Amino acid sequence: MKFKNNLSAWTARLSVALFSSLTVVSLAAEKNLVENGDFGSKKLKSWEVGVTKKYGQDLDYDIKNKGIHFKAINGASPKYVTLSQYIEIKKGKKYRVSFEAMMGKEAKGKTTMSIGRPGFARPLKTADHYDHLSSEKFEAKTEWTKFSYEFTGTYDSDNKEAMQKDFKASKAKAVWKEKEQGSPVLVAPTWIVFNLGGIDGDFSLRNVMVVEVE
Repeated sequence: MKFKNNLSAWTARLSVALFSSLTVVSLAAEKNLVENGDFGSKKLKSWEVGVTKKYGQDLDYDIKNKGIHFKAINGASPKYVTLSQYIEIKKGKKYRVSFEAMMGKEAKGKTTMSIGRPGFARPLKTADHYDHLSSEKFEAKTEWTKFSYEFTGTYDSDNKEAMQKDFKASKAKAVWKEKEQGSPVLVAPTWIVFNLGGIDGDFSLRNVMVVEVE
């Protein structure tokens, strides 16, 4: 009887240990590289909205119900209306990016999402090593729709430069132009960016995730 009790106790401890290990592995695999991807903070923490009034766009947005909601985007150049965040990507690692998007009933148009170098670190017109995931064009519907893409890191991220308080993109662009004169630079800043200027009307986004996959 004592042997059976000890065996039962040992089996129970083993089951708990295995379950805990599997849970840890699962959680580690699903770690979101995007901060505040669920927009749980009412302030736009970690994200940046890029708007250039020169192109007639004064963007209005609201953060509620764990999503960001843009109002009356007027279809300006997609290059100048953006939602972005710097993230860390490793060369050769595989990742999955996913998010949910929705457009207003009267809205029309498409938007794009990409993961790669920001504008100041792209001195050449085209280069294969600039993007982990090139611009993916998607068309949201009037109800929440999930989009998902997989990609492999093409270079190692280094975002320290862009995180400095006195950082200025114009100066950084000149530096990167010099860097790219020689061999390709394979360590560079990385951001995930949504280009929203192709939309006329309201647009909402939530549950933005970038996770490493096997």
